[in-house]
Amino acid sequence: MAKRFKKKHSPWKSFFSSFVITFLSLAIVVIFLLYGPWSGFRQLWITTAMTTMNHKYLATMFYTEDVINEVLANNIVIESGQSTNSGEITINNNGKPTIKKHIVKGTGYYGYMLEISNPSWIHIGISNKFGSFGEKLVDIVEDYNAIAAINASGFVDPGGHGKGGTPVGIIVQDGKVIYKGTSKVHDIIGFNEEGVLVLGKFTEKQIKEQGIVNGIDFGPFLIVNGESATIKGDGGWGIAPRTAIGQRKDGTVLFLVIDGRQPGYSIGIKMSQVQKIMEDFGAYNAANVDGGSSSSMHLNGELITKPCGPSGERWLPNAFVICSPSDYKAAQAKRTHLID
Repeated sequence: MAKRFKKKHSPWKSFFSSFVITFLSLAIVVIFLLYGPWSGFRQLWITTAMTTMNHKYLATMFYTEDVINEVLANNIVIESGQSTNSGEITINNNGKPTIKKHIVKGTGYYGYMLEISNPSWIHIGISNKFGSFGEKLVDIVEDYNAIAAINASGFVDPGGHGKGGTPVGIIVQDGKVIYKGTSKVHDIIGFNEEGVLVLGKFTEKQIKEQGIVNGIDFGPFLIVNGESATIKGDGGWGIAPRTAIGQRKDGTVLFLVIDGRQPGYSIGIKMSQVQKIMEDFGAYNAANVDGGSSSSMHLNGELITKPCGPSGERWLPNAFVICSPSDYKAAQAKRTHLID
């Protein structure tokens, strides 16, 4: 009787079959998410991609211009149109500010909120090579001997490799416009002489009339005079790391940074979530500032957030820094040649 031999199965054939099945399954899931009847993922994908500086292709490679424009039109922040009523804010400018740190976390996100009691210690700190090259936040903090700081202005970022040398939008420091930007009307997020956080759309002349001493050009404004902006969908900004600034009626300033783009730790938040967090902390005025890989926060000599850039912190043109008036003047004395 002939001896029977079992047919040997090639391990490579089994691996290839498993790979093909896995690939096809993933492809079906991706196609369903991108083009299926549920619009939530599609909207989040498009708004997240289109609000990045260098990754818009993640949306344009899958969707037509008409589809993208339709999604963006249905996911927007509709601001109240108001400007801050400074008279409604009570300011305490006595002594060194107390700073309270809070962990802010939820499903898929993690970050920090700082409460600062004395706004007179909050300034715009600039890079030591302002106008040509940025600095990492840790270096700006060291230059100004700052107790705490968060990133502030956006900057020109070609290919995601910008060095923070060219800010986006007007910058006001010590009551002087040190960078004009290209617009005639600016979305001002700044402090006046009394320490009130002023939000408004102003010309350069109006900025001076408002008495803005330290400010940047960014947005959107999420809360003005206690009235929250209307947010349709996710607000059109997708999910990303976020930095925001706000102020309560009692003058307390709020610094918020939420980390992102780090699955398993924190992927970031929507603009509507930034607004909700600011509401929960009692903000009477609040605005979004530059986010993404620029989002970062320092406190007491330590980087307490986890920036998502490949090499950690980005080079920035400026930051909101908390430091004594004397330390601020000393740092500025070394930068006079950069802004005259």
